Order: sequence, then C-alpha cells, then structure tokens
Amino acid sequence: MNRRVLFVDDNQKVLNSIARQFEGVLDYETANGPHEAIDLLDSENPFAVVVSDMRMPKMNGAELLTHVRTVAPDTVRIMLSGYADLQATIKAVNEGNIARFLSKPCPRELLERAIREGLEQYQLVTGQRELLEGTLQGSVTVLCAILSLVHPLAFGRVSKVQRIALAIGNQMQLENIWDLKIASMLFPLGCVSLSERALECMLEGIPVPDEERSAYEQHPSVARAMLQEIPRLENVAAIVSYQEKGFDGSGSPFDDVRGTDIPIGARILKAALNFEIALKQMSDVPAAFEKMQQQAERYDPEVLEALGRQLDVGLCQRSRRTVALADLRPGMVLAADVRLEGGKLVVASGQQVNESILRNLETFCEFGQIDGRFEIEAVPGSEHAECEAVC
Repeated sequence: MNRRVLFVDDNQKVLNSIARQFEGVLDYETANGPHEAIDLLDSENPFAVVVSDMRMPKMNGAELLTHVRTVAPDTVRIMLSGYADLQATIKAVNEGNIARFLSKPCPRELLERAIREGLEQYQLVTGQRELLEGTLQGSVTVLCAILSLVHPLAFGRVSKVQRIALAIGNQMQLENIWDLKIASMLFPLGCVSLSERALECMLEGIPVPDEERSAYEQHPSVARAMLQEIPRLENVAAIVSYQEKGFDGSGSPFDDVRGTDIPIGARILKAALNFEIALKQMSDVPAAFEKMQQQAERYDPEVLEALGRQLDVGLCQRSRRTVALADLRPGMVLAADVRLEGGKLVVASGQQVNESILRNLETFCEFGQIDGRFEIEAVPGSEHAECEAVC
C-alpha cells in the first residue's frame, strides 16, 4: 500500500524541522526546491501526497503541483501558503491543481491530520479504480472466452493481436495501457454478425464480397455502439471504432479524422491488426514488416518504429512443437487451426487456450471428432509454451 509523502521547500532549515517532526511517523522524502522534487517524481511509483511551499524561486508551488498533477493525477496535492500568496493559491485550488491549502505557520497537528486525510483519499481513489478495472477486465475475459467458442475465426486473433499491441504500447511507454489492453480484446466484437466467408477474405487479404462489404466496413461502429454505454469503457469504444482508420485518413469510419487526431490506442491497434494479418499470409516476420513499410502512409510513424524495435528484440519469432491433449495447458497458444472431421473450425490458430477451450477439446477428442495432438507455439530454445512474448 502506497503511503509515501514528499515535502518540498527551498529552505533546508524547514525541511530539517519536518524531518525531526515526522521521523518514524510518516514514510516521507524531502526535496530542496521544485527542480529537485521533479527529479523524484515517477509516474510508475508516485507519491501518495505531495506537500509544497508556495513561494520558491524559478518555479512556485502552484506551478510545481500543476506538474505533479500531470505526472501523477491521483497524487493528493497540499499547499503551504502565506497570506501574501493567498490569491495565487486560491486560483490554483479553483483550477483543480491543489486539493487543500494550509496557512503558514501551520501547527504540526493540523499538518499531520491533513496529510493522513490525503493518504486516505489517495487509497480510496486508487483502490476504487483498481477494483473497477479488475472487475471489468475479468468480465471482458469471460466474454471473450465465450465468444471464442461461438465465433472462433473472429476471436481466435485476440491473443496474437493483443501481444503485438501491448508490446508496441510498452515500447512507446503509453500511459493508458489498460484501455489498449481491453480494446485489443474487444476489437472483433462487431464481427460476430459477419459470415465466415467475409472474415476469411479479410484474413487472406482479398476483397470482401460486395454484398457483405457494407456490413464489414461498419463492424468497428457496431462494436463502438455496444461499448460506449458501458461506464469506464468510453476510451475503449473510441479505440475500437477507429481500428480500421489509416494515419492518412483512409479507411472507416469515413470522416475527416486523420493523423494524431486518431486515438493513439487505435493507431497502435491498427498496426497490430495489419501486422498479424500480414504475418499470417506470409509466415515471415521481416517480409510482413516490409509489407507494412511499403504502405507507411497508413501508419503512425512512431507506432511503426516501435513495432520495428520490438520485432528486432524477438517479438513474433515463432517455433512450434506438438503436444498431446494430456499435456495441453491453459495459457498455451495454438499454432494451427483445430477443425472437426467435416472441416468446421473449432479453435483458430493463435488462440490462447483457456479452461473453456480445453474442456471443449477434451469433449471432441472423447467422441473422436478431432485428433488428440495439437501444434502449439513455443519460445525458441524453451521447453515451455506458456509464454506471452511469442505470437
């Protein structure tokens, strides 16, 4: 549980006094001035509370706490202000950059109480978000597991596409990686009404039949309509809606949005989707990436560069091995389609095995409808296939 506090003042004597008062009472650090404080800020390991003096040289406390809000929006920001700085402090509070301000000199008891209330507020805000995100992610995982059984061709791509998208997002140090994670699970939601023929055309890189083209072009909008009414998924809905949109403005939806006006998650998702299709068609990582580079105008240059960097360090370097049903485990990724004797698709290549899929395969094997051996993707040089890094 994060209960870290940062005190900022340009007067070392004040910081020494704080150290004497709160030693052994709070988990704290001190910064002599705003620039030293900025060096301590870390969005990955934020402070729960930052307490800053107002009047400091070069950058005042209000400006510092505005910066803190940008780096770590959940951090509770407290200002210590003298009467002469009152108007500037009130302005900062009204702009939402400060949660509370205390007049100087401030009694120790009042300052400690304000800090402890700030710590409780931080735990409440972050705890609620983590609970909500965890609940939503669990629900989305269950939904995708069900849909992968009902529509394996559409949802069989999810595991591969998500690994590619998250690798790009991490390479770019994307802030809202959770939105991208959920969007890369739900992008095929609008495809559930499409025929297998239309989906096969898309995956093979050939034109979708005219009679289904309109429905195909609308599938991102259909998915958005399903998602946008769900609380906390507004950004996910926007990403899914623009998954087919080119950086040059080509593709659906057919509007004037282009370039950096397209949500960054959608720009990443489009690259991941198109690379996954290219790799499926060409079975060669360099050739698939070269194909994308030949159509570079369709992709955000930074996204394409991030994908290239991830490919250079081994993303999508595939090897295969065959396992018996008894050795198949949740988390393994199938390297070949699983079909019934009549040719009906049961699980698509690239699908990550979960408990539901495993039970289905056990049932089909029991009745002799499928072979009991499966090709899975494995890390080169490893005996274990349950690796998230390979696609």
